[in-house]
Amino acid sequence: MNFKQQLLICTVMTISITGCGGSDSPSGNAPVAAAPTIDGPKQVLSENEDSFIPTASNDNSLFNVSAPSTLNYRASTTMQLQITSNSAQPCNINIYKDYDTLPGPTFTPAPSGKVIQINSDTCSYSGQIYILKQQQKLLAEVVSLQNATTTYSEVLLNGNTITLNLD
Repeated sequence: MNFKQQLLICTVMTISITGCGGSDSPSGNAPVAAAPTIDGPKQVLSENEDSFIPTASNDNSLFNVSAPSTLNYRASTTMQLQITSNSAQPCNINIYKDYDTLPGPTFTPAPSGKVIQINSDTCSYSGQIYILKQQQKLLAEVVSLQNATTTYSEVLLNGNTITLNLD
């Protein structure tokens, strides 16, 4: 037998073996099992008091949902940021919303959590910033440009003004 004949025989055998499905079952087909129900039986959703679930009565749409006129919701709010210092030395002030607190207390700010960066000749600032409503505290990082030192202060948010006194 020459090489071409051996190659032809091997090719025909390979095709015939893979053509049967490659299964161990005698018929070449694996048994089909019923699909399991993961969530259990179907449940009918009932309309709640806000009529949020679309039904035939509201044309199967969510466009008819109405909020009370007293609802005043915003995801973020504007707060006044007031930073004062007695040192009157130049500094950089960074405000972070995301940071880790380590024992000591030592803080590690997340670079992606920076809210505002301020370069001040007198180490003071007054202005407005946007804060998410669920934010409860911020981290202030003060880098003294004269002394090359860094200090951290955790600021709890209450009211409409964020006040930070640097000494």
